[in-house]
Amino acid sequence: MCKEFYKTKDELFESWSKDGIVLNKDDFLNHYQDLLHKINVIDQNTFLQDADNDQRKVQSEIFESFSKSNSLKNSLTKDEFFEFYKEKLKDLLKIHYVIGIDVGGTNTDLVILKMPEVKIMSKCKVPTTADIKSGLKNGIITALKKDVQEKTQKEFGKFKEIQIEMISSILIGTTAFVNSVIQRSENLKKVQVIRISGPSTTSLYPFIDFPNDLRERIEGDFQFTKEECKNLKLTEPSNKNDKCIYLSGGFNHNGSFESTKFDVDQVKKVMFELVKHYRNNKISVLNIAVTGVFASVNKEQELKVQRIASKIFNKEKIRFTISLSHKLGGLGLIERENATIVNASLREYAFKTVKSFTKAFKELGFKNKFYFTTNDGTLASSDYIEKFPVFTFSSGPINSLRGAGFLVREKNYIVADIGGTTCDVGEIKNYCPTESKAFISIGGIRLNAKMINVKSIGLGGGSKIKFDNRFCKIGPESVGYKLTTEDGGQAFGGMYLTTTDVALKLGYCITNCNFNYMKVDSIRASEEECIQAKNEILVLIKKCVESVKTNSANVPLVLVGGGSCIVPIKELKKKLKDVGISEVYLPHDFDVANAIGAAITKISEKNSTIVDGGSIKIKSHIKKKLIFDAIEKAVKRGAIKEFTTVTELTESPMAYTNDGSLELFVKVVGSLNLRLLKNNRENQKKINNLEENSMQSENRCFEESFDSYLTDEDIVENTNNASVINIEAEHIENTVDFLKNTEMIAVPDLKRNEWNLSLQDIKFIALGGSILGSGGGGSPYMFFLICKDLLEQGKKIRVISPSDMEEEDLAVPVAFFGAPNCIFEKLCNLKEIVNSFEAIKGYYNNDKNIKYVVSAEVGGLNSLVPLALAAIYGIPVVDADLMGRAFPKVSMTILAINNQQVLPISLADDHDNVFVVPKIHENDQEVLETHFRNICGLISNTASIALSPISKDQIQNFGVKYSLSKCWRIGRSILSARKNREDFMKVLENEENASLLIKGKIIECRRVIENAYNIGFVIIQGDSFDENDKTFYNKFYRICIQNENLLAQEVDKVINNETKIVQFVPKFGENLCCTPNLISIVDVDTFDAILCEDLKFGIKVLVFSMPSPTGYDNEKALKVVGPQGFKYQGKNENLKNWSLNQEYKKMKGGYVVRESLIAKYETNF
Repeated sequence: MCKEFYKTKDELFESWSKDGIVLNKDDFLNHYQDLLHKINVIDQNTFLQDADNDQRKVQSEIFESFSKSNSLKNSLTKDEFFEFYKEKLKDLLKIHYVIGIDVGGTNTDLVILKMPEVKIMSKCKVPTTADIKSGLKNGIITALKKDVQEKTQKEFGKFKEIQIEMISSILIGTTAFVNSVIQRSENLKKVQVIRISGPSTTSLYPFIDFPNDLRERIEGDFQFTKEECKNLKLTEPSNKNDKCIYLSGGFNHNGSFESTKFDVDQVKKVMFELVKHYRNNKISVLNIAVTGVFASVNKEQELKVQRIASKIFNKEKIRFTISLSHKLGGLGLIERENATIVNASLREYAFKTVKSFTKAFKELGFKNKFYFTTNDGTLASSDYIEKFPVFTFSSGPINSLRGAGFLVREKNYIVADIGGTTCDVGEIKNYCPTESKAFISIGGIRLNAKMINVKSIGLGGGSKIKFDNRFCKIGPESVGYKLTTEDGGQAFGGMYLTTTDVALKLGYCITNCNFNYMKVDSIRASEEECIQAKNEILVLIKKCVESVKTNSANVPLVLVGGGSCIVPIKELKKKLKDVGISEVYLPHDFDVANAIGAAITKISEKNSTIVDGGSIKIKSHIKKKLIFDAIEKAVKRGAIKEFTTVTELTESPMAYTNDGSLELFVKVVGSLNLRLLKNNRENQKKINNLEENSMQSENRCFEESFDSYLTDEDIVENTNNASVINIEAEHIENTVDFLKNTEMIAVPDLKRNEWNLSLQDIKFIALGGSILGSGGGGSPYMFFLICKDLLEQGKKIRVISPSDMEEEDLAVPVAFFGAPNCIFEKLCNLKEIVNSFEAIKGYYNNDKNIKYVVSAEVGGLNSLVPLALAAIYGIPVVDADLMGRAFPKVSMTILAINNQQVLPISLADDHDNVFVVPKIHENDQEVLETHFRNICGLISNTASIALSPISKDQIQNFGVKYSLSKCWRIGRSILSARKNREDFMKVLENEENASLLIKGKIIECRRVIENAYNIGFVIIQGDSFDENDKTFYNKFYRICIQNENLLAQEVDKVINNETKIVQFVPKFGENLCCTPNLISIVDVDTFDAILCEDLKFGIKVLVFSMPSPTGYDNEKALKVVGPQGFKYQGKNENLKNWSLNQEYKKMKGGYVVRESLIAKYETNF
């Protein structure tokens, strides 16, 4: 029988009372549970946090708790108790042992840790075998025998006792799945994608942002013909290369009603067609990815598709997997679907991989449950990973970061984890891994999972080296686990030159690698070629370090992973000196850092929903239920309920929704319940149902039938398949890497005075537009993909200067309209912008001389909307807009403020609904705004608008000239600063008269939806993040928001003596900045613009201002777009204490107007 690993109350009291410190047993036992809660805050995982402050706080609470009950010796001081507490903290648990395992593409690393002191008792590294199972068994046996023979014979006794009685848990990290994606391995299977969306999403079809080679590997071959789509009442794809099946359905933003009616018969017919395809093409397993619009809010339709498909496929004896998007991500359909597709592609391989693990442990006699580490550094059961392998993608890097932190105990450092196949580089700041922002990119695929910020390249100990015309190319192909075989490196009799061969030939390979049968003389590459390869290794590592390093401060680089033997450390230190690396460490036990990180992990669970803006009581009830459900899920996964706490709780209002909708998100983290670990695998399945019971009985039949089909030959699956597709290195990079291919910037057609945009130009414009959005306007990414797709179709996007318009020609201002969160979920099919544009043309019976389009606002996604429309119609875009930034209302355009005609105005959605307003009573713009917001709320809060055509004279007098050129320049400046680690603010100060306002960390964020607007504020605690710069230290600031950032002011922190409520009261005097000047909030490290809806506690930010366009520098305009125009007199309860100086101050230097890029094109980067 397995022993319990937690000490009983009596055992703990006996231990604590030996020194006479704790006197009263009854009082001690009464405080036992409270003690457990508090100790949990500072357990062995806290080396990644600012542990000192946390420990002092918790220790003080425990001391006071015991002192009040007279449970402690009277003469005991707090400091004495702290010292005692530090020693006795370990006594909560009995001595036990944890096996940490990291299964890489080349090697399997193992450690045995003695707990709770987290002491390394044994370690080993063995080759990862083709069947996984053999390598695992060899590693565990080697580690345990080594431990018995060398270290702990007296403690352990016999080998068998260690397995059954002393090993509490087996915790595994693996890069098997992510390596399959990076290498485009044959482990990736074809996937049929199904969207439940009707016609809404067709312009942004599945795989649109996948690298081409990965798309070819994964995308299924099945495609309905036009006639079949018509017969089945399916939406026909708009692109001939789109093989997605578009089912009727999808929900509104709050899940309350269907976008198009879900059709059960349609689903059945589609599934029977897939059965025919399965049989005709002799497919082994049919993998399906299902994504519904707003499925993360209402999962009902996705579950219906799953139930119908499962019933039909099981009846027809079809082997299949179904991955549902609502289980894999939140709002943001493209990123959530990408995760679903990749997950579906890996599920067959995941099932076989977990089967191999299970068989290995069973043959060794282990009955323990085993867990996998996941993307956020927490644990998931084997059952969970069978269904969701995508959640392990970043587990290897985060395990190495945790392991490196355990080994070096530095506060700030960079880690390079070099395995056999890949090199993953990440940064630790203040003990914590830096997280990715809104999305991450793995293998060139953009996902919306929250992961650590890691740069991955195909460089490892087994990476193949090729020379082409004296050019050296390393990776991403790797010999992997075959390195020391005849199919591996030349030093071991193989045919391939690898990075390890180079290190051996040049004599810098770390000697403790213990390679057997090594013959350096058999390495056929010349010394000159090896030196060239070594230099390329240094260049690749330097690029990775530069990309993750977020400031110029000197920090050490910590090398971990078995592949670190390929690095010449002294030369690397010299190479990295100019990028702020003070030292290069190779710590003891560097080769098993991943396994150490895996062994010190916790369990987490997440939950989210969208709720209507109801009463406070209703919201509070939903929030409590959300937390309760998340904790219950975590407990089912093996967490201790008492040790499970909320680590993240956010309320994100959804702007432009007329029902005050909120997105609620909660994350809980809990310690692993060792009492559950004695259960065998059969009991484990009863305890750990991670699919929320949504996997119906029909689909469980699939699991059983899938299992029964598997043989030992199926399980012998290569984790690092040698026959990989040759891929370009850029596919390992971010899909939207703005720093690549700068030589492809288009040259203008000088004969026609036109600027033909390249993809690189559009990237610059998109980034600059996000800055000019001033926190609003939405991310341009969606329309960046649309523009990219249009360019690939052979369309051209042409820009002209306002001065080159003919006097009689007109331009139609266009924009997307609605809630950004809804837009990125609902996407678009381009009918919106086409129909709104056509409605204006039709209103004038095409008599008007409409030759151009122009942006209604250049901030956010609307910087790119006119580019897409121009490409469709083959007409130019005018280098101008009507705001020079983003504002929430049409009435805030300079055109409308100056009483220029904006009517007729049209609004169109994705279902061919078109509304035209030719006139309104007394030209009341507020009536128009309210009317359109109400209509938009009925059509999922997404639409497109087009205004009355405007002339050359109107653009020059009542528009903002050259705003696309301004976006381009700002975007280029940001990326240049990021690339060269320059001071971004100095560049903007010189080029745009920008002014730095605030640097610090967000400590409070309050937002409400009022009249469809996101209204509220954030409090920022000043911090220059530099010990020598105290400019912002210990100061507090408030940014006031109404969809955009509108006011910045310094505030005092005031604590009410009676209520103890903290308030932030504006300082006397002028505000730092106010609308219509632009106030932009960006990430302090990357300079990425942060939208108002993405502002959250803990984000480190830089806030700066830029002058408003000259059209807003007058009394008439300020009444509309100044502070008083936004009614900041205390209408909202949260804003009553605002002290506003409503006098607008023009910024020093004023708005910068440069020539259009067409007039003077800039090619210097």
